[in-house]
Amino acid sequence: MLENKTKKSEFQIELKNRFSTFQNAAEEIISIEDHWQEIKNAFTTACETSVGLKNRKHQEWITPETLVKDVRNSARRDKRAFVDKLTAEAEEAARANNIKALYDNIKLLTGKYQKGSRPVKSKEGKTLNTHEEQMKRWVEHFKDVLNQDPPVRKADIPPSEELLAVDYARRFSTSVCMALSVMIAGLHLSRPS
Repeated sequence: MLENKTKKSEFQIELKNRFSTFQNAAEEIISIEDHWQEIKNAFTTACETSVGLKNRKHQEWITPETLVKDVRNSARRDKRAFVDKLTAEAEEAARANNIKALYDNIKLLTGKYQKGSRPVKSKEGKTLNTHEEQMKRWVEHFKDVLNQDPPVRKADIPPSEELLAVDYARRFSTSVCMALSVMIAGLHLSRPS
């Protein structure tokens, strides 16, 4: 039954202790149903204390009440509420021009969502597992990239032979007009009425 010998011996000791206290209180039990309930409680508490409860992973949209009650209807209701919440978040992100949140919600709603990133590897190609090792590798990488010697030979780029016709005056005047209108609007808003 139990393959782990230490767990098995813990269970047996716990069960013996439960039944020894159960036998001492056996005179108080009145009916067969009470007697059966006491035996059942002794087994379940011995199992819970020695072996423990199984950790079950459930979908994030299922509430704990759903696992006990009418599973099918409650799960459908919970999933609908979860989808409605994600849809509302996606709509709010679209209104706020928050593209990252919008796409994250769309990926989660469509089921094509993989949270995580690619593994960071050392220079030798070995995968780094801890966050600390990965951060050290990123520091090392950027030191190598950003602290390179300047090129030995400068790039020989000849000057352009034809000049482009750009109307600087018109662009400059429109930029100045826009900046002034923003400043004036700001002054009008900041003045007390």
